[in-house]
Amino acid sequence: MNNNGIGVAGVAGGTGNGDGVRLMSCQVFSGVSNPSDEIISRAIKYAADHGASILQCSYGTSANFTSDRQYEENSPLEIEALRYFMAQNNCAAMDGGLAIYSAGNESKNISNFPGGYSKCISVTSIGPDCLPAYYTCYGQGCNIAAPGGEIVGFSGGERAGVLSTTCSELTGSDYGYMQGTSMACPHMSGVAALGLSYALSKGKHYTRDEFISMLLTAVNEIDSRFEGTKSTGAKITLEDYRGKMGTGLTDAYQLLMQIEGTPCLKVSTNKLELITLTKHFGGSAQDLTYLDVEMSKEDMDKLGITSAPKMYNGQLMIKCTKPGVARIKVSAVGGGTRPGSETIMGGIEISKEFAIIARETGAENGGWL
Repeated sequence: MNNNGIGVAGVAGGTGNGDGVRLMSCQVFSGVSNPSDEIISRAIKYAADHGASILQCSYGTSANFTSDRQYEENSPLEIEALRYFMAQNNCAAMDGGLAIYSAGNESKNISNFPGGYSKCISVTSIGPDCLPAYYTCYGQGCNIAAPGGEIVGFSGGERAGVLSTTCSELTGSDYGYMQGTSMACPHMSGVAALGLSYALSKGKHYTRDEFISMLLTAVNEIDSRFEGTKSTGAKITLEDYRGKMGTGLTDAYQLLMQIEGTPCLKVSTNKLELITLTKHFGGSAQDLTYLDVEMSKEDMDKLGITSAPKMYNGQLMIKCTKPGVARIKVSAVGGGTRPGSETIMGGIEISKEFAIIARETGAENGGWL
């Protein structure tokens, strides 16, 4: 395993305690030589035959393919191996396998392949400022963004990169800072592995398409940040990246909430938010009688909430001053203005638990959000 591969492994599943994901290393590169179609296909098939459910690949080619057909004609063995991998049922929580690739580091307005293949997930890279990394590919074929680091242009220097394991024979240390969509990709693979593990613990089962849909919708919005220019390793115009970094920035907590069936309510920090609950309590949500909003003091402190959340004109009013995640429960009356009892005719008490996800609108210190 080379230095890139060791760094990728540390991001995807490393905890230092031996309790992370199970990793299988399938070497396809040798020195400066690029692997052949046959070598790559054999590695993919080996992984499928030996129990892998996620294919984590921080490699790709910038051959300027613009369709699946072009890729299939150029790499027939690799595409056949990918289809074979995706057809295996190596995880009880999901039918089939996932193939996750880095989008590429050439700053092109198109994903590298195999990531650009419609059945694969292509991962773009954001820097510590939650803006596109200067090197990342973007645009057609790119599906989702993840932290990839930028080791130049920030006050923290190399620490604005992604800390992971390194090859001590090459670097003189077991740990170091890296950058690239090669680092963003294992973040996504690690989130996917966490999600499948959580699904197993909950006794859930999904088709491959269902799980991919959850992965790509468990995100934080980033496009609204893309204004003006950014100059780190190179100068980029941020508006060029709007709608082209994928569905958003991956969020592991949102994926876990989707798996357990808990709706997520996203809010910005330091802003009084009014959240309409129509899609959770029905079309008449704003006209319901609400009984209570419950949130523990611990969760309020975690999000820096000083005034208890409450219902106001049929909307949830909340202000968080700290980023983080917490739980909240809202109770209402279904039918009437009060719950029925032995002595009073009324409606039925209904309640919903939500996950509050508070995110900063920007990083004041120029560091990781």
